[in-house]
Amino acid sequence: MTAPIENTAMRDRRTDVLIVGGGLGGVAAALGTLRLGKNVILTEETDWIGGQLTAQAVPPDEHPWIEGTGYTATYQRLRRSIRDYYRSNYPLLPDARFDTHLNPGQGRVSRLCHEPRAALTAMYQLLAPYLVNRQIEILLRSRAAAVESAGDSIRAVCLRDMDAGDEIVVVAPYILDATELGDLLPLAGVSWARGMGWPSRSTFEKAAGSKVKPPSWSSTSAWRLAAVSRVPSRSSTASASGAIASISIRPRGSGPTLTSAAGRFRYR
Repeated sequence: MTAPIENTAMRDRRTDVLIVGGGLGGVAAALGTLRLGKNVILTEETDWIGGQLTAQAVPPDEHPWIEGTGYTATYQRLRRSIRDYYRSNYPLLPDARFDTHLNPGQGRVSRLCHEPRAALTAMYQLLAPYLVNRQIEILLRSRAAAVESAGDSIRAVCLRDMDAGDEIVVVAPYILDATELGDLLPLAGVSWARGMGWPSRSTFEKAAGSKVKPPSWSSTSAWRLAAVSRVPSRSSTASASGAIASISIRPRGSGPTLTSAAGRFRYR
């Protein structure tokens, strides 16, 4: 049990479901909850929801049959929206525009290589009906600072604005930890272990290893823009091939920068 959160100078907020972490899992959890008619507060410590597909600039990891089977209806809508982003905003050649399996970045690591901004737009389109009627509130640049728990249940989370330093306490009957590394676990004082590949005796999975492996990840993505008839002219001197060598996330508010050998595109 953790001590009650002192709230003398902080605002209280109540909701049906609090989701801490706005990555792909957090957004999916929010959509499922919203469709049940519940109110949601979704928090994210970066500037963008979407996790891997946006702030991390990594295309989706998918199984080889993803174009035909093995997906949920919501994930299918997300993939379709990402492709439609390019059809609506880029001067694609006819073969690319009408390709139902369009791979905008033409990368080998995924069947749907794309810019972070495309996925961000697609996710906000999925959330748009609920944002309009104020069924969901998204708190960007917010990080869990403390929790109030009793036994195995977390009753409230103190969220700190990473820029202003202001704090609010959110109370909810259901609180989901959708952070990348399980940020609420150490704050709540519950038992937990760090690493990947839990022993099979703990998870009852035959494919699990015998030892817990420490986290380790790295990713590099090189791709080229699919079949563009001309490159957008905004702040760009790049050639019509649209070759892109790398993606880098610039500071808050400046948007991602796509860097090529010939020039630089900046989308705000």
